[in-house]
This record gives sequence, structure tokens and C-alpha cells, in this order.
Amino acid sequence: MSTIRIQAGYRVKVGNKTLDPSCPEDLEKIATFLAAPNAVSGLAYNGQAAAVIKLVLALTPEGQGAVLAAPFVVQDLAYNGQAAAVIELLRAMKPEGQATVLTAPYALWSLADNGQPAAVIELLQAMKPEEQATALAAPYAVWSLAADGQAAAVIEVLKVMKPEGQAVVLAASHAVKGLTIKGQGAAVRAIQRSLAPKAPCAGRPRASLPVNSR
Repeated sequence: MSTIRIQAGYRVKVGNKTLDPSCPEDLEKIATFLAAPNAVSGLAYNGQAAAVIKLVLALTPEGQGAVLAAPFVVQDLAYNGQAAAVIELLRAMKPEGQATVLTAPYALWSLADNGQPAAVIELLQAMKPEEQATALAAPYAVWSLAADGQAAAVIEVLKVMKPEGQAVVLAASHAVKGLTIKGQGAAVRAIQRSLAPKAPCAGRPRASLPVNSR
């Protein structure tokens, strides 16, 4: 993959090609390059995280979703001062697009760890239960939200999910531990009890009927 650089006017230099975000025909190419492995990482850790956000804003909604859902893109942007900007981009997306982005590797964790845990909860609350489950089942998602003061809010989100969604979330990495450490152990156990298989009812033994001796 050629080295990507962002130049004046947010033109994107890729190898010997220069792409102009003001040209519609170049936008799709820019989205493809930004979604490539390690492309955003190289830019973000070289002082161009804000410029990446400007480029993403210029993309179509489909292009934005493709870039932000690429592995580690949200993490690289969040840890380089752009967590709030990513949240604003997510707010403009449809819930299913938000869920896709938040399930990217360490996306939710990175946003929560960079000052946006309440905003993540707000996004989750607007999603369908199955989308909530998908997002919260991402590695360390619940752990990070709980660690950043949102343990009780996570429990409230869990309560509206179907049992299969609750089971998937609680089975995720450090989910139960994170909620328990932050004072939600009783609530977790209550959900776990509701998920436990119910023993079949054996019923009371029928009383023996008297034998008619006649």
C-alpha cells in the first residue's frame, strides 16, 4: 500500500496520485484508501487526525461508515484527540450504521476511554435491542463503559434486550466482572437467574385411590 499524506486543501496524496475531495469522482477512492489497513493510523499518529475527520465529513454516508468501521480507525482517531468528532459523525448515521462502527475492534472502548462514555450510552439507547447487543458484545465494550461510570446505564440497556442478547453481552470479555466491580453485581445475578434453564415441573404425586373391596 502506498503511503498516504494529506496536503493543503485536504488533497490526498497516494503514491504519485493526488485526489481532490472537492471532486465527487475522487471521494470514493479517498474512502477506499482511508479504510485500508493502517492508513488512518499512519495519519493520526503523525498529527493529521483532525484532517482525517475533515475528509470523512466530505464522504457520502456509505463512505463514512466504511472508513469508521474499518479495523482500529475509531481507536486511532479517539486516541489522537478526535473522540468527540467521531461521536458527532456517529450521531448523523442510522442506528444500524452506528452499531457496525461500534463493533469494530476497540471502537466502543476507545470512545469511552476518551471522554465519551455517556455519548456512547446515548447512541446505544436509540438502537434496536439486537443492535445494542451487537455493540455491547464487542470485546471489552461493557468493561470500558462500566469503568467510565456507566455501569448502571449498561444494566438498563440490558434489561430491554431479549434473553439471547443478554446472554451474548454477559458472555463478552470481562463484561460480568466490569459490572460487578462497579456495584452492579446484584443486577447481573438477577439477569443471569432469568437466563438459567427452568427445571421441569414434576408435579405433586397423585394420592393413591382406595381400592373398592366389593
